[in-house]
Amino acid sequence: MKVSKITNGFVVQQYDTDTGRCVAQEFVAGDQVAYENEDGEPVDWREPQDGYQPFEMVQPANMSRGSGVGSSGKTVLKIEVDYDDSMTDPEALAAAMDRLLKTVRCTPGILDEYGNPSFGMFFVAEPGKCDCEYPGFYYSGVPGIIAHMKDGRLAPGAKVERCDLCRRYPSDAAALQRLRELGYAPP
Repeated sequence: MKVSKITNGFVVQQYDTDTGRCVAQEFVAGDQVAYENEDGEPVDWREPQDGYQPFEMVQPANMSRGSGVGSSGKTVLKIEVDYDDSMTDPEALAAAMDRLLKTVRCTPGILDEYGNPSFGMFFVAEPGKCDCEYPGFYYSGVPGIIAHMKDGRLAPGAKVERCDLCRRYPSDAAALQRLRELGYAPP
């Protein structure tokens, strides 16, 4: 069973009065939390102690402004980390890297020459699991298929692609057909 955690809170946005642009934002979580099953019904469930996920928001400098300028490329970067397991663990290292990247994103001008790319969160890879099986914007929930989903279905106008890493489907068309068979995409 999949459970959705709904956290009430508020968004704080900081504006530059000289430019009139939003320069930073953050989500501040409140104390009220609810859990729902896939049908939207309340469930009595509590996440594990180590199950906290940060409420990272895309910063305005990293947002796509729909200008049509530049590319909309996407890539997955992998890093290998040697660490002292008596001092830390892989999940803590991923959280530290998220914090480090947040600092980089909030440093004015540091990524300008790279087109101010936006970054997802760091996570610990599981052996034998393909990149397409990790949550993210293009996570379809179906191994081997990359597509943006909304409310458990293919988002309007979203492109469907087969994962070129694991190649579980022979083509993008076959991946789309599989989503249709599962009822996740319109016929």
